[in-house]
Amino acid sequence: TKSGKVTFSVIDLSGREVKSVEAGVQSPGHYTIDLNAEGMTPGLYYVRMVVNDRVSTRKMMLVK
Repeated sequence: TKSGKVTFSVIDLSGREVKSVEAGVQSPGHYTIDLNAEGMTPGLYYVRMVVNDRVSTRKMMLVK
């Protein structure tokens, strides 16, 4: 694996991007990001991580 530009997007159930976080260029490893959930309602969202040309999507439950 190799280093790459990392971007996280939070997407609501209607498919609209509600937050985006640029994490910059990262080397492979485990990282933590902080997400400011201000303005987001509790519920189910999708988190999409893009690293170079690879995309990974996971479900996220926001609880306030």
